[in-house]
Amino acid sequence: MGMETVSILKQFGLVWFFVIFLIIIGWAYWPSHKKDYDKAGRLALDDDKDEVNSAAQEKDGASGDKESNA
Repeated sequence: MGMETVSILKQFGLVWFFVIFLIIIGWAYWPSHKKDYDKAGRLALDDDKDEVNSAAQEKDGASGDKESNA
């Protein structure tokens, strides 16, 4: 392989990765995906709310059991 061939392959690779990059960025910022990204962004916060609510219910249930046994 000559130096000219290597140079052409490097340029082709650069253009190829740039095109792939633009496709990924375009897909990520496409307006119809906003709902999915908003939902994914709230997942961690929703999990925290569920854990707090379940912990509070367990605490209320545990104290209720003690009162009924006394």
